Amino acid sequence: MLIEKIPLSLTKGEHKCSVYLATFCLWSMLARFSVYATPRGGVFIYGSYIIVFLLLYLSKRNLFDKKNTKYFFYVLLPFAFAYSCSYFVNGIMVEATPFLMLFFASTFVLFNDKIKTRALDIFIRYLAIILFLSLIEYLFTIFTGVIFSIGTVHNGNDLIKLTFNNGIFNLFLLYQGDMFRFQSLATEPGLIGTLCGFLIYIVSDIKEYKYAYYIFWISGILSFSLAFYIIAAIQISSKFNFKYIVVIAIICFFAYHYMPDFFEEHIVSRISGDEHGDNRSSVELDFMLAKSFEDGSLWLGNGYRSYDSFVSKGVAGAKPWIYQYGIVAVVLLFISYMYVFIDYSKKKGIHFMSYLIFLFVFTISFYQRQTVDTPYTVIAYFATPCIWMYKKKYRKNLFLV
Repeated sequence: MLIEKIPLSLTKGEHKCSVYLATFCLWSMLARFSVYATPRGGVFIYGSYIIVFLLLYLSKRNLFDKKNTKYFFYVLLPFAFAYSCSYFVNGIMVEATPFLMLFFASTFVLFNDKIKTRALDIFIRYLAIILFLSLIEYLFTIFTGVIFSIGTVHNGNDLIKLTFNNGIFNLFLLYQGDMFRFQSLATEPGLIGTLCGFLIYIVSDIKEYKYAYYIFWISGILSFSLAFYIIAAIQISSKFNFKYIVVIAIICFFAYHYMPDFFEEHIVSRISGDEHGDNRSSVELDFMLAKSFEDGSLWLGNGYRSYDSFVSKGVAGAKPWIYQYGIVAVVLLFISYMYVFIDYSKKKGIHFMSYLIFLFVFTISFYQRQTVDTPYTVIAYFATPCIWMYKKKYRKNLFLV
């Protein structure tokens, strides 16, 4: 098998629940404009999760751990504060989607350790397989120019509309020339790059994920995501491994040799340009952030999607999140998320420096993409302390959680 599963003993019910959670999180990565997506599919999928969770919680109590109840409130409260301020302070009601994602994020932490561990295990293994197949198709297209298109799809609005050829395992942006950034079936390459940067740190030193580790590295490099390159540099510097460095150097050499213009455009020019790598904001948003801070409104935010009135639409990442929900909300969010992770890691005996660097990586990923409540980020973040029990340095004291 391409990627082995970690050794873990589960009941039939726990296994089914793990598969369901992993599948749900994998689905959350699929671009909503892909031919594989269905209209209003998100409402149906999230609605089904709410029903499944309530049925399980009321009838299958052994799937949950009462000790995790406090984590439920730690995840829930900062978002509840942010959404309440949006409505009661600014008169703007938050739409349904953030509430649906919050329901998943806050309830995921309630499941017992075995379920969270296996769910992340399945998520990692099947994501690696999907990315492996995507890479084969992607490289074939790059070297031959042939796209096995199963449809043409669009993303955006009348102001900015992007058109893609939907391959079997990839989305290829039209009018981009002979070269494409790797994005598999995700909304954009940056999602793949940021998540792969996150995952290479999670799966390193776990022998069952040796091949997944390389797949995430290749996928991240070919996504030409600056976030991935920054996170990858942190990962390398935190653990010097000559073998990994040689393999990565070879991959980067060939990628740069065959795609010099892409490296120049998406990596080198971004670092050396006036923005110094920060393309997650705009002059307009920076001006409005400063203005909002001066008049005091930034403390509680300006309301849900208040940046939609900007010509630049606020771009993406932490800055528009802070603008709409405020400084207090983002501070509460980080305190809550970090407390849950640190408290959970201590209970698992994870070394302080391991999760300190991990939390730094998480902060970088948040700055790039405000996806702290999306299922694929939730499973990778909150289940990491469980799966780190299978790192090599913990194997002598390994117990089946």
